[in-house]
Amino acid sequence: MNSYVVTNCKKWMLLLAMAGATSCMKPEPIYEVEPVTVNVQGGTKKAMKTNRQFVSGAYSDLTNKQIATSELDDAMVCYEGFGEDYIIRDMIVRDMIKRSAVVIPSATEMRNDVSGFVRDTYTRFYKREPSDLEKWTVQNQIAQDTTITPVMVYYSFMSAEEYLYY
Repeated sequence: MNSYVVTNCKKWMLLLAMAGATSCMKPEPIYEVEPVTVNVQGGTKKAMKTNRQFVSGAYSDLTNKQIATSELDDAMVCYEGFGEDYIIRDMIVRDMIKRSAVVIPSATEMRNDVSGFVRDTYTRFYKREPSDLEKWTVQNQIAQDTTITPVMVYYSFMSAEEYLYY
């Protein structure tokens, strides 16, 4: 019986020694991450343009002039007579881009200064500077595809969801 107590005592002492050894180990570091708010580009734009603001803004962005009240009223008749806003917006943008009064750089001007063209297009239509990723993406697309024209770029910017907000 005596040897049983000694063996048990040795086991307990060994267990306590192991517990003591592990308790002296350095604790693993805790890494804390600061919370990061991720915003969508143009995320500060919360209010959607009214149909009247959309037409007026599109005309101003394309011609650098204000639209005449009579012409704006004519365009608004289209909205009232048609059920789907996105379809009529597309038709209005396509019609406005075709006009002779529209100020659009030539393809040569665009390709001679792609960086400036991209920056100017963002500020013209979205009223903000493009992010580095946006600049790189659009510049890369223009550089790789020689069939892209300034009209196509303007149309894509005006058709984007961000253009509907201010």
